[in-house]
Amino acid sequence: LSSYDGLYLIQYPSEKAAKKAYDSYLETADFVDIDNASLSAADVDTDITDVTEDHVMTEDSNPLTELADAPSGNVKKGTIALIDTGASKGGNVTEAVSMLGDDASDDNGHGTQMAGYITEEDPDARILSIKALDANGNGTPSSVTAAIKYAIERKVSVINLSLSGTKTAETSAVEEAVKEAVQAGIVVIGAAGNNGKNAKYYIPGGIDEAIIAGAADAEGQKIKD
Repeated sequence: LSSYDGLYLIQYPSEKAAKKAYDSYLETADFVDIDNASLSAADVDTDITDVTEDHVMTEDSNPLTELADAPSGNVKKGTIALIDTGASKGGNVTEAVSMLGDDASDDNGHGTQMAGYITEEDPDARILSIKALDANGNGTPSSVTAAIKYAIERKVSVINLSLSGTKTAETSAVEEAVKEAVQAGIVVIGAAGNNGKNAKYYIPGGIDEAIIAGAADAEGQKIKD
């Protein structure tokens, strides 16, 4: 479908064909990932789900194409990249782009809520909103990876990932992108997940290089949702 900076997004007509290609690429490629996992906004169910028809991509509409077409140029020092369901430009959101098409606005509400929380902590915060999750609060490894790659290229200071997915082979591309961001000097903040379980079983919760935030009640007990 598309390629960008050594990444290739390939779509096959059947599950059987995809599995055959996957086995073949394992022997020749540096890294192979399956783009059928679901990463969800931090207050949405985070179990792995099958890709629905809504996630079918085309050459003109897929995360790597959106990444290649996104605006370039460094942002101001201290800018926070909010990778979420989107947030309309205005106020503390100085710029808004999407890895899911032309519409960078928030059609879910989670991204706007997160931008509000950031602003409450720092009224002067500058936010680059990168839409990687859809109206249902769900994204794929390719959409989230593309968003992280874009944040790295724009040289943001912080990446906020208030999202979560089960840590499996299908989400390892996101983990590699987070590590690349940290190596570039970017602070990555991620959600621990909402199930009250050990964060190591989740992405980004299980990434040692990221700073992971959870929640507890007054007695120190984990809040599950």
